[in-house]
Amino acid sequence: MNIRNIASSGIALAIATCTALTAQDLNLLRDRHARLDPDHSQTWIHHPSDGSSDAVFSVFLNGQPTPIDTFTLPLHRIGFVACFEHGADRWRMLAGGTENVAGGTMPTVRGKMVILDVARIGSQWSATPLLSQVYTSVDPWLGAVTDDGILVLDYMTGNVLFSDRIDVTGTTPELPLEAEFSMASSSQAGPAWRREMTYLLVNETPGSNGWFFESVLEPRQIETITRTGPNWVNTVSPTPARLPGEILVRNEPSISQTSGMQVKMNGGPGGPMTIADPNGNVLYRANVAANSWVAVPPIAAFAANPGLPHVVRCGGQDYEFHPTVRYGTPGSTKAGFTLSTGIMNQPIAGHPFHHGVAVASGPALANQVGTLFVKFGMRDPNGTDPVVQLPNGAHFLNTTVAQVHPNITVGKIHRTFGFAMPTTSANAGSVVLFQYIMLFQDGSYAWSDVFGSTIR
Repeated sequence: MNIRNIASSGIALAIATCTALTAQDLNLLRDRHARLDPDHSQTWIHHPSDGSSDAVFSVFLNGQPTPIDTFTLPLHRIGFVACFEHGADRWRMLAGGTENVAGGTMPTVRGKMVILDVARIGSQWSATPLLSQVYTSVDPWLGAVTDDGILVLDYMTGNVLFSDRIDVTGTTPELPLEAEFSMASSSQAGPAWRREMTYLLVNETPGSNGWFFESVLEPRQIETITRTGPNWVNTVSPTPARLPGEILVRNEPSISQTSGMQVKMNGGPGGPMTIADPNGNVLYRANVAANSWVAVPPIAAFAANPGLPHVVRCGGQDYEFHPTVRYGTPGSTKAGFTLSTGIMNQPIAGHPFHHGVAVASGPALANQVGTLFVKFGMRDPNGTDPVVQLPNGAHFLNTTVAQVHPNITVGKIHRTFGFAMPTTSANAGSVVLFQYIMLFQDGSYAWSDVFGSTIR
């Protein structure tokens, strides 16, 4: 089957109802952020699950859109990163995630933590791995370090593990062996959203022994895990507002011209609320009651400036977000196999950016083999996107195939597909579009929505 002509050939597609993928699946494709010092922040970017390259570490001056330096690190997908000062212009950094260790299109994946020495000499940065530890049955998705030890959220199981063997800043760094982890809180003891969290924070109050998880679901919640002697206790409570009148926005990565959004003034008085485009033009107005969600209908104008900064303004607070442009919804003719809506980080001209989808499949499909097609297109000078809609409602990107990845075994897919795309300064201002299609040997296939953004 010619994937380029799926949309234009008039083939009748039997659209299956797709189960929505959870935030934890899309969370795998999000960037990881941490601060080096008051002037610099760092971004760890998830790289392709095919193991084609290591993770990228970019250093940004706060408030600037482009990094001042970028280099690679010995991990393929980053779960968490933590920074520790270690002298003037020097830091020790702890990162946890996964690495790909076997050949093939979708290789075997194992957990890994690594300690690095990061230094700045003038305008140049360097990162030297000091110690690493691999894990065959632990996927260190989130982690936090105190004087007592390290707490790790294992993504594979949802269990929270603890080890008192950790030394990031010492002369002889130490990382726990797999056998040195003990159970702090099982997945059954914690909330259902535990693996959908984005942060693991430490309460730095002396003697508190408290670790805090924050969910990416709304309303925001916190799971607090505390230790008294050998015993661990976890409780769940709503997240308090960080600011007087903090603006909250639900499902930010999926906001587009075809989807609505929800806005809340958390802990503030409410009042008039506006949503403005990058040029300051007001696209929507409403009144927001204190601590109440307001449903904003789809705003077609989001498609004009996808990926560029838009602002929610209410109660003297601003919240910046970056809507994407999207067409259609995921679909599948392969029972038990679905791709999610696409997700991508902010494309910046002159630097690679990343796009991908999450994968959901049942155990019965573990030995199924297919070919992944990643389609690529660009908005034309007239502002038209190369997207067609079939009579049954499915949308397809009607362009040539950008990448083809054959002989993918479903059982070896590590939850997501994701790839990097290089850019140059000449790409600035272009709107790029992607779509993922998985074609199986029996002729069935699954597809994502068409999604895109402006290269800044």
